[in-house]
Amino acid sequence: AMHTFGLSATAISSTVAIGAMVIIPLPPLVGWLSDRTGRKRFLATCYFVGTLGLLILSVSIEVWHFWTASAFIAIMFYINMSLGSAFVIDLVPQSYLGKGMSIFNSTSWIGGIIGFAFAGYAIEHYGLLFTFIVGAVMPIISIVLLTPRYEVVKISE
Repeated sequence: AMHTFGLSATAISSTVAIGAMVIIPLPPLVGWLSDRTGRKRFLATCYFVGTLGLLILSVSIEVWHFWTASAFIAIMFYINMSLGSAFVIDLVPQSYLGKGMSIFNSTSWIGGIIGFAFAGYAIEHYGLLFTFIVGAVMPIISIVLLTPRYEVVKISE
């Protein structure tokens, strides 16, 4: 997307750096806030931030737009990975924790593989705007999936 607008290689690589720099202060803050506000609420907020990032990305034309989108998306991914693991620990019985964590971590990789495989196809056939908007719907689906009030997830052996 950035290349399409004629942005330099430096501008493109700076976008990744900005996204990474934004999440540096998050580790202690995220744990502290999630303990006080609840993990579901905090995860839902992080998915909403990711949706905003993807929507910003869909209309970005200047480097600072891409920096903002990258920062929001990085926040979503960081919080999802750190709090997602804590959420699994909260839900899964101790005796199934290894299996529960393995399944949770596998879903991120599987989702990434599927997402990257289809993103290229979607960009080629439907364009950047459509692809980024469809991507922005995914975190909303995650918010919906957080709404059921399950206390324990039973994972069979």
